[in-house]
Amino acid sequence: STKLKLPPNFALYMKTPVSFNSYKLEDLEYRHAINVIGYGFDSQKQPDYQYFSKHGWGKLQRHLTTTMRYVFQCAHDLGLQTVVLSYIGGGAFSSLFPRDYEQAYLNMFVEAVKDARDSSDFTGGLELMGADQNLIDALGTVLIQQVRDIGRIPAVWKGTEAESKLFVNAWDPHSYAGNGNKGDHSLDGYVGRHSAVSYLSCVELNPNILENTYALRPN
Repeated sequence: STKLKLPPNFALYMKTPVSFNSYKLEDLEYRHAINVIGYGFDSQKQPDYQYFSKHGWGKLQRHLTTTMRYVFQCAHDLGLQTVVLSYIGGGAFSSLFPRDYEQAYLNMFVEAVKDARDSSDFTGGLELMGADQNLIDALGTVLIQQVRDIGRIPAVWKGTEAESKLFVNAWDPHSYAGNGNKGDHSLDGYVGRHSAVSYLSCVELNPNILENTYALRPN
């Protein structure tokens, strides 16, 4: 990112082994995960903050929609039944969002989810993980359907139903997926400590990443 342009936005999908004990690799199962980038507005030094503050915060809506399109296209292409969404870009990384964060960013996010889903071929269900009541209510109102929160990592990975779900990780692109793992108390950290996303997102260890890329289909 610079004040003049943003870098290409992308997502990383992987079918990762997951563990329900962060201290032991035992009883491993496999789950579908997609790591998508949330924009950073937690510091005035953040390139994302500098770009949008110069060119207008209204542009963020389109970029959020593109991020959500990766999710629904991935779920459709894999034939998965449910998308389990997290609050991408919410929380600490949006602390300097220059409007009423609690409402303005929330509105942008839920509209991006709706626009992306409506423009996709995905017809499955939508659930949330780690969401507060404001997000649950707002998304349910915009989508005109009941949306439930199913809990937190790693509990949401348990059960045979989880095998047909796509779990959406809020990824900090300045690190490998999983970020600080056990030392990181964000969603990204909990995903990292209970799975192999850090290993699988590292091109030096997993060169297959570069051999399996494709672009979003046009709307």
